[in-house]
Amino acid sequence: MNIKRLSILTLGIPLSTLSAYAQATGSAKEDSTLAGLFWTFVPILVLAAAAFWYLRRVQGPKEKRTEQHMERVEQSLERIARALERKDKDDA
Repeated sequence: MNIKRLSILTLGIPLSTLSAYAQATGSAKEDSTLAGLFWTFVPILVLAAAAFWYLRRVQGPKEKRTEQHMERVEQSLERIARALERKDKDDA
């Protein structure tokens, strides 16, 4: 994982909650309950969507690389097995 992305996430999540708290305490007028619920759940949904997108983006290539690696290992093992069989036939 890129260290810049990790540091942005590490700083961004606590700062987003602090900015929401500052906005809530700084407003003088009384907000409606619906607006409060909206501003409570929208950041959570945005973070969840960003995490889902990031995991889909990162896990897809990892699975593909794992499959390619396993295929190469399987091919190598098949070549080793064939070479050992040939060696056994030559020795017999």
